[in-house]
Amino acid sequence: MHNRPTLAGATALVATIASGLVLAGTADAAPADATATKATTTTAAHDSRAQREIIPEYPDLPGSSTLLLTVNGEWETEYGQDLPLWVVPDDDDDIDNDVPIDLSLRSSHDGTLTVVEHGDPYDPTDDAVVLETPVEAGTSDVSFAVPDSNWDYSMYVVTADGQRTRPEQFTLAVGGQDVQDLAGTYSDVAGSSDQRITVTGSTYANERVEIVTDDGERYSTRSREDGRFGISYFGSTARTEVVVEHNQLTNGAQVVPFEQVEPGEGDPSLVWPIVDLGDLRSLFGLFVGGEEGRESAYLTTASSAGLQWRLGPEDIAGNNAVGWSIPNVDVSGPIILEGNTCVTAGDDGSLRSAACIRDEDGDPSQTFTAVLRDGDTLLRLASDESRYLTLGADGMIVLGDEADAAVLAYVDQYESSWSVDEPAPSVADRSVRLSGTAIPGAVVTVDGTPVENGTGARSAKDARAIAAGGSWSTTLHDLPIGQARTFEVQQLIDGVVVAQSEQTVRIDAGDLSGVTSAFRDDVTLPAQITGDAEPGATIQLLDGGVPVEGATTTAAADGDAAGSFVLDVPAPNAAGPHEFAVVQVLDGAAVGTPTTVTIDYGAGVTVDAPTAS
Repeated sequence: MHNRPTLAGATALVATIASGLVLAGTADAAPADATATKATTTTAAHDSRAQREIIPEYPDLPGSSTLLLTVNGEWETEYGQDLPLWVVPDDDDDIDNDVPIDLSLRSSHDGTLTVVEHGDPYDPTDDAVVLETPVEAGTSDVSFAVPDSNWDYSMYVVTADGQRTRPEQFTLAVGGQDVQDLAGTYSDVAGSSDQRITVTGSTYANERVEIVTDDGERYSTRSREDGRFGISYFGSTARTEVVVEHNQLTNGAQVVPFEQVEPGEGDPSLVWPIVDLGDLRSLFGLFVGGEEGRESAYLTTASSAGLQWRLGPEDIAGNNAVGWSIPNVDVSGPIILEGNTCVTAGDDGSLRSAACIRDEDGDPSQTFTAVLRDGDTLLRLASDESRYLTLGADGMIVLGDEADAAVLAYVDQYESSWSVDEPAPSVADRSVRLSGTAIPGAVVTVDGTPVENGTGARSAKDARAIAAGGSWSTTLHDLPIGQARTFEVQQLIDGVVVAQSEQTVRIDAGDLSGVTSAFRDDVTLPAQITGDAEPGATIQLLDGGVPVEGATTTAAADGDAAGSFVLDVPAPNAAGPHEFAVVQVLDGAAVGTPTTVTIDYGAGVTVDAPTAS
């Protein structure tokens, strides 16, 4: 746990000693001049943070000890770690404020308590003293402040003779700050029951932000270096929460407040563009490269230092590529990266990630055009038609000549790679099979539920449900018979809907056919009714509208005889014609029109009273 602090605007770590601090376990153990001690300690901490250096080493005192008891009055948060761990929530309303830390400790010797913050574990020059203060043997309480961070620390007491007590090492994970300036807008979408949703706010820099809706959908983005984030998707304004995890702590449950805006109206607080989906398409940074069919080149990181790429197996590349939104073919616009930053061109041909420049006509350094060349899609700087995105030999994506242009993978037009086949209903089990094609790497959802093709997709945010072949299928069960049901099928890439189709399905069962009755040659056996029904249907006999006990059978489910049935009819114990009704039942519900069958049991047998002879 050696992560640098990432809270936007966090000030440098400053050690402070609480006013009127009692430094030892006895009243007379306080230093003679508490004010002087506080000033000395604060200065030492400021100087060490401003200039990191190798901390002096002191020999350990045999049999000595330094024991950390509590942090902010709490015992160790989690055991079984490499170091004792304390997780400290940041419940201050100001995201820029440092978090007070109160330590209770026990030392075996008098001296100067020294608390060291460790940066890079492999670089001793990346350490800094954050607190130096006199203590006496016994229990002491000290205080300082830290930004939200996840750092390892060590502490010990330096004695007057230049030795130290046995160091105590521990980790402080500080986080959990609520999202600031949280806001949401929504607008109606023509021809759709969904709404266009935009959620914005401020949190820790470069941190994953997840939007969780009441119906289980999840959308994610990453905050910028200044902590701002924004995400746009199609959905509803049902209860929606924003979740940010930082240093093993998440913010408290925060519900997004929504305000309706006119279609196409942007959020004025956004400083990056939320563009029309008709102009951009969301993909992953994948390029044709390596051995065909086995390896792909992919965008691994995008930062202010540049865009990096590497070769990897196709499955690794597809699962680890950075997501971006690029212009449609023959459209000029920005290339928006995860975290709502834009690819920005430098005068020297370099490319980097930078804050998107809000300009109605687009900034020249952030405007690119997708062009076709012999069926391949390339990205070109709009202001200089001779400069294309290329895969540099040093592992960086840079601007270069057309001959070296990087070919994008899986970027054919959405319409040509998106299809939904004619639904295939099954009456027997009240189901329908939906299938079609999609962009490799996309997610297909049916009424918001992701289609799983054995590739591990758990929700729409996983965005890699469709295998390289691009085919998808799913079977929906428990559908009503005789009622029309409309499903919305959507294709999503990185949580953004890029294609959709409505499919209306009605499962209708055919009526019974060829229903006849007959007596068998063996008069001891019951009469039979035969006919054809839906394969696998249950055939039920009714007498006066009441099911006849034991008079059921099942129509053949498959084979040449599929749908045929033979039903034994219990004798009604009455002479003459007798009318029955035959119905077919699917999944517990009678379907189709009942068929009436009349069986004539002949004249009744009369037994006269015997006469005397």
